[in-house]
Amino acid sequence: MSGVVATVEVTGVVSGAAAARTVQRRVDAATAEFVAALAGARAAINTITEGAAGNIQLAAYARVVARLQQAAESAAAAQADAQRCASEVGPLMGAVAAEFDRLNS
Repeated sequence: MSGVVATVEVTGVVSGAAAARTVQRRVDAATAEFVAALAGARAAINTITEGAAGNIQLAAYARVVARLQQAAESAAAAQADAQRCASEVGPLMGAVAAEFDRLNS
């Protein structure tokens, strides 16, 4: 995600509908990118967890695994939150576009 803030110019109902659909697509794309990045992070966490078993002493292993599990759970929660956000924002922006379309008809 680039972190770039885009400006959207609304000059009328047609451009308002188009702008709303653009935001909807951006939210969907950003969510997909973020969720995929977190999936990669979770896979890396699992790899570290598996590799830790043979590389550290048993006493420390439990602490390390506990922290890795917390990290994996946090990443999973962030994925779910992002998906929930997109599932709410996307339809709302679709409704905004529909309202602009109604004004145009």
